[in-house]
Order: sequence, then C-alpha cells, then structure tokens
Amino acid sequence: MGKRKLSIAVLVAALACMGSFAVAEAGAVQYANNATVGSGANLFGPFVNLYAAETIGAGSGLGCAGIRGVSGVVCETEPGTKAVIILSTHVNSEPYIHNHSTFTSVFNGFYYS
Repeated sequence: MGKRKLSIAVLVAALACMGSFAVAEAGAVQYANNATVGSGANLFGPFVNLYAAETIGAGSGLGCAGIRGVSGVVCETEPGTKAVIILSTHVNSEPYIHNHSTFTSVFNGFYYS
C-alpha cells in the first residue's frame, strides 16, 4: 500500500473513532445540575433504562456515582474530577450521587442510556 493510501486510511480510521466518541458523549442526560448534597447523603435521579452513571463535583467535596440496587459506587479521586460507573448491560434503575465528604457540597449528575 502506498504511503498516501496508508495516510488516508489512518485519517479515516481516526475520524471514525472520534465520531464514535461524540456519539457516546451525546447519549449523556443530565439529571442534576449544581445540586447540593449533604454529607453522606444521596441524590437519586429518575428511574430509567441506563448502562452508566457519572458524577462530577462542582464544589470541594468528593462525590461518588452509583446505580441504585445494581452495584457499588465509584468515587472521585479529587474534587472536580469525574466518577463513572459503567455496566456491561442496560438496567432499569436510578442513577445517584453520593456525597462521600464530611460536609455539604455541590455536584452534577449524568446517566447514559
């Protein structure tokens, strides 16, 4: 294969990968926008068909992403980072944010269906 054909093939493959990431990101539904969650409390989203949940801290607390009754939680490693839990299949449940901090903080929550 010539160098030019190889470059075009690599470019097409890269664009296809970028397109699939854009589609995956487009599947996010925000259920909590700058929501205040007390220390050790949970904020539950709607009952939906989903395969992933995401929590992003908007304050200085550490948030965790969970899916009610299906799995444990995945927590942020530092404030403002993403905590994402991804299942291998779709389930009917509620995404939720858990505030792992000893004080009230603010979080954003998303789910993917």
